[in-house]
Amino acid sequence: MADPDPPPAAASSDEAILRQLHADYTLWKTVESDLIARMLADWKFCDEDGGQWSATARADRGDRPTLQIDRLSGPIRQTLNQIREARPATQVHPVDNGADPEKAEVRQGVFRRIETDSFADVAYLTAAEHQLKMGRGFWHVRTEWDEEQPYQHIRIEPIDNPLAVAYDPRCRLPDYSDGRFAILPVDLEPEDYRARFGEAPSSQEIVRDLGGSLDWFPRNKIRIAEYYQVTVTYDAIPRPDGTTTKRPVRHVRWYLVNAETILERREIIGPYLPVIPVLGERSVIDGRVDLKGIVRRSRDPQRMINHHRSGATEILALGSKGAPVIAADAIAAYKAIWDTRNTRNWSYLPVDPFSPSGQPYPEAKMLANDMAALHSYVLLSQHFENDLRATTGFFDAQGQELRPEQSGKAMAFRAGQAAQGNSHFLDNLGRAIRLTGLILNRWIPVYYDTPRQLQIVGKDNQTRPVMVYAGAGMKPPVPPTGLAPADVVDLTVGRYDITVSMGPSLQTQRQDMQEQMAKVLQSAPQLLGIIGDLYFEAQDWPEARAIAARLKKMLPPPLQEAPGQGPVPPQVQQQLQMMGQQLTVLTQKLQEAQQALQADQAKHQAQVAMKQAELAQAQQLAQQDAQVELEKARMAADTKLAIAQIEAQTRRDLALLEATVDLQTSAGEPQTDLVRP
Repeated sequence: MADPDPPPAAASSDEAILRQLHADYTLWKTVESDLIARMLADWKFCDEDGGQWSATARADRGDRPTLQIDRLSGPIRQTLNQIREARPATQVHPVDNGADPEKAEVRQGVFRRIETDSFADVAYLTAAEHQLKMGRGFWHVRTEWDEEQPYQHIRIEPIDNPLAVAYDPRCRLPDYSDGRFAILPVDLEPEDYRARFGEAPSSQEIVRDLGGSLDWFPRNKIRIAEYYQVTVTYDAIPRPDGTTTKRPVRHVRWYLVNAETILERREIIGPYLPVIPVLGERSVIDGRVDLKGIVRRSRDPQRMINHHRSGATEILALGSKGAPVIAADAIAAYKAIWDTRNTRNWSYLPVDPFSPSGQPYPEAKMLANDMAALHSYVLLSQHFENDLRATTGFFDAQGQELRPEQSGKAMAFRAGQAAQGNSHFLDNLGRAIRLTGLILNRWIPVYYDTPRQLQIVGKDNQTRPVMVYAGAGMKPPVPPTGLAPADVVDLTVGRYDITVSMGPSLQTQRQDMQEQMAKVLQSAPQLLGIIGDLYFEAQDWPEARAIAARLKKMLPPPLQEAPGQGPVPPQVQQQLQMMGQQLTVLTQKLQEAQQALQADQAKHQAQVAMKQAELAQAQQLAQQDAQVELEKARMAADTKLAIAQIEAQTRRDLALLEATVDLQTSAGEPQTDLVRP
């Protein structure tokens, strides 16, 4: 069992440590006080009821509507869901000859065990939420004693109030792994403090003497603080030319202190502070570091959305109550009633019909509300919502057109594209998780020194038992019943490196695997007897694993062995190689068939488009022909009408001529020979 606690230090050393604590706290408060104020304002703006309206703006509006139409929660939830879907995860890789992939998998399984037992996903998402809302979050890596066994467990815990964490503001590395101190205030109930440490401090004199204040005396609480301090020493490293150079070595110490004394202390394994920061957008302006999340740039458009929605609601509510134009003296005696006409439903409104001189007041005229202003409010609100989406980096993929032929993977890709505007937050979370992995990689061989059996967690969230211990010359323990010698792992053997992977969640991976294996089995049903157990293990419906277990029993004995339980015979290796080649060929044929199908679909679409063009051309020609025939018919009708009009006129002229001749004849005039047509 590890016992990293050193012997108690001298009183003078304790005083120096307390002085350094107050100096570090004062440095943090001096450098980051303005930053903390801005981060707190962002936090309240996002989470506090009515926090999106300032006190001045609310007072100016009085009893008028002050709606809070929260449009910030959507982008924040979207990004948090993206983190849940593709959360960065640590990957353990062997470095030297003492390490191997199987031991690396065991160590990684211990990592997952720690995360599962600690509910680390809560710590990660809590820090990510603070990162998005105000620009920085934290979680804490620590140890706790087992309630029954004489060993410790490693835990990853959330920090609910990141603004109370005093972290070294001089950090320069992207993950803040170069931090030199961290201070975590802890408020205890008086009875809890007395049960653990005895009587509480009652004076602030020593705080003043030490040159600073940590606000040690909150109301009805007793404040203590966890103080992580980094000191640096330098080791002489020889060079090939015979000279030496200095290598910095970081040492981390932990102190639990009250206002007067150091209560507990211990050495921390490794060079890193176990208080893990998760940063938002980091920028340096005039030498001052600024951190912000999604909220900072989005406050103005969100305020304008609230303002214009409130104004539109006010206009809409008063739309049926136009403003009356009436003499002030006519309603002077009833002003209290008239002042509330828009907020109360009066059955009638009293007025004085006559002035003091006995003259009647002019009749009141009604002015309708300006509905054009309502339209302007609505239009501007839409613009501000577009501005809000731009400042948050969030674009709604659901608003894009989805085609029926799109697969689930394609829609997931579109949704991923919509969240790419905030991918830098995910990158910073990945750096924080990697730093946590570096700490666990050093802590596990120390704190898991006592042989213990664990249910480690694999990549598929399935557990398997192993026994771990810290060898250091210790004889390997006898494996308990049900464990093979390969399942007993010495955690001190070998060196391992930590990387971070980002990708789809286990559920998404399962879906992809199901889809691909279904395609393979559809093309080569004979492979069901070889990979059928793997196919059913990838399913999520009930009894799928029972079917997989039965199919596995039907496999040849060498294929039933778990990885690492023995070598595979050459004939089986050859068979598997041939099956792999066959699978590759079938997969290639499937791809070629899919390409051919796509080509046929494209050809068919081209033919359809050509037929549609021909049909459109034929319809156009038919319309032109019909128009020509209609014009011909109209011209023929006009011609017939003209001929008929000429003939009628000719007949009228002849009739008139005959009438004239008859008249002349009856008057005794000589007759004229007429040539009748």
